[in-house]
Amino acid sequence: MRIAVLAQAALLWAAQQGFAQEAAQAGQTAKDAASAPSAGAKSTPKSAPADPQDEGLWVGLSYWYAPTHPHMRNGHAAIVKASPATLDYPGTNQPAPGVTIGIPAGRYNTLRVSYFQTRSSWASTTSAPAVLLFGSDYNAGDALSVKYKLQNIKVSWDYLTWPFPYEGSTLRIKTLYQFQYTTMHTYVNGPQTTDTAGNVYQTTSDGSHKLALPALGVGIEKIFSKSVRWEAQASGFTIPHHAATYDIDTYVAVKRGKLEIDLGGRMFYLKTSPKKNDWVRANMPGAYVGVRWYL
Repeated sequence: MRIAVLAQAALLWAAQQGFAQEAAQAGQTAKDAASAPSAGAKSTPKSAPADPQDEGLWVGLSYWYAPTHPHMRNGHAAIVKASPATLDYPGTNQPAPGVTIGIPAGRYNTLRVSYFQTRSSWASTTSAPAVLLFGSDYNAGDALSVKYKLQNIKVSWDYLTWPFPYEGSTLRIKTLYQFQYTTMHTYVNGPQTTDTAGNVYQTTSDGSHKLALPALGVGIEKIFSKSVRWEAQASGFTIPHHAATYDIDTYVAVKRGKLEIDLGGRMFYLKTSPKKNDWVRANMPGAYVGVRWYL
């Protein structure tokens, strides 16, 4: 009898210990399941540094040193072939100041409106042979004084093409849809001459070459950190045997607060249509520095 009671007590104690162990194991299992990520859950990717250009409106000032020597040649529509419109522009142009405004244009896209100008000082050259410049005749060997002013305005929609969405990526590729309008105005002063009556006069002439074209391009941007990024853009358009324009720029940008400094290089090319009376060509490669302020 006593042995049976002891046996029943031992069995009851063992059962209680088993239940306690199972409960402890079940509690630990639930704790592990709660701390572990679920099978359907996705880990949050590490976000890439923000693109400063996505932060809103910005204004930039630039200074571009691009020495160039444009030239003008006779066009197919010229009537007088004996006196061609041949002119190699003398002297060196001044550095080109410019301004750019960036406007947000949809998510991750930017509308840029930019303007630059460059001009040369008066410089001397000699007409050889006789030339016809903007309706004025100059004899062979005449001393000419020439200067010019070149201006360009560009509207560009920078559309983020890859990747989309861009979160988590530091490399971005943009498609550039642009329109460019360029003018080049030339001033020519010929030698002073005296007529039979003793009157002194000077032959002068001036004229403009204008070019309005759409342009397509691509832009690449690499973001290294919140403060440093690299960007390169190339765009252009040509009509075979007619006009052409393109520009390329690349720079490293360093940003602190709302201020950004850009250092790099740029090239601009212009050719007006040779189908007209005369046409000009200019190629402008050079160093570039810019300051940008994010509003």
